[in-house]
Amino acid sequence: MSEFISLACNRSCWFCFNPNQADWSQYRSKRKDWHSELETYKQAFGGLDFIALTGGEPLLFANETCSFFREAKRSNPNAHLRLYTSGDSATPELLYQLAQCGLDEIRFSIKLDDPDEAIEKTLGTIREAVRLIPTVLVEMPIVPGTYDEMTKLIASLEQCHIDGMNLLELCFPLHNASAYRARGFKLVRHPFRIPYDYGYAGALPIAGSEELALRLLVESRERDCSIGLHYCSLENKNTAQIYEQNQGGELEIPGYRFSKRTFFYETIRAFEESAALVAEQLSTLEAPVYADEPQGMVAFDPALLERLNLGDSRLRLFLASAVVEQDSDGARRFREVGLQAIESSDVPRIVEAS
Repeated sequence: MSEFISLACNRSCWFCFNPNQADWSQYRSKRKDWHSELETYKQAFGGLDFIALTGGEPLLFANETCSFFREAKRSNPNAHLRLYTSGDSATPELLYQLAQCGLDEIRFSIKLDDPDEAIEKTLGTIREAVRLIPTVLVEMPIVPGTYDEMTKLIASLEQCHIDGMNLLELCFPLHNASAYRARGFKLVRHPFRIPYDYGYAGALPIAGSEELALRLLVESRERDCSIGLHYCSLENKNTAQIYEQNQGGELEIPGYRFSKRTFFYETIRAFEESAALVAEQLSTLEAPVYADEPQGMVAFDPALLERLNLGDSRLRLFLASAVVEQDSDGARRFREVGLQAIESSDVPRIVEAS
């Protein structure tokens, strides 16, 4: 689970996703009841394997952050405990306290917009963390046009002997457009045509970020970089969320199949005249069809698309996508989240994912 104490932060980063979070305005000045949430999750799922604390900036509330990790370790002794921080408030004394509370991992963010002396200060904090915390990483978005700065930073982090870096695809968080426009950034075509409330607080990828991240990975491998580098794209975050929610396709949902491309559960729907045409064609194939006669609708496995006569101009088909959602009390529900008209060019891609 991932938790926060508050969404208050001493930074105002132009690429920040936090304003997209539910109750962002409320939790900038109010603290969350994390005690109850820890207990609720434990009761619903048993002992947790992973607990992360993010923000805002957790170390603005240093004492409460320590309390959070002490309680998390007490109630979930086998959980891996992670902290996300800018490092601005991470004194050596506080890092020592966090280690004593059972913190397993700390992830720092470094802002290339900062002056050199500020980055050097953060590097000093990172060196201290390496001495005290079992796992130390840096996690930061990769800004197009910063190849020289990133190459220099990676070399500095090697000297700090951190465990690795998580390179994030830079994304437009659907606000603060002027900052992106001023930097000349452009959007990549959004990889998903299915609208869904992904957990990453809403964003669109920025062109050039992925290319730079992959270049850094390749070059670091070629020169045998001493720290591990990992690239995390927006698509990776979104598909990982859906794969986990849909339990890797292990569930049997009548009328749906699990897509190996999108990780959504999918079915093909036809309505009214198209439904009658589909039912007639599939009846000759003795293929299963799920019909809702009052709604004038039929649904069938997407794998059957290539066996239909799709040249009939009267035939209009739609791809319906669905996810499994889980409430905080552990109850599951199955919900459709999108209905997309199918073009002839879509058919090979949809069938291949069957």
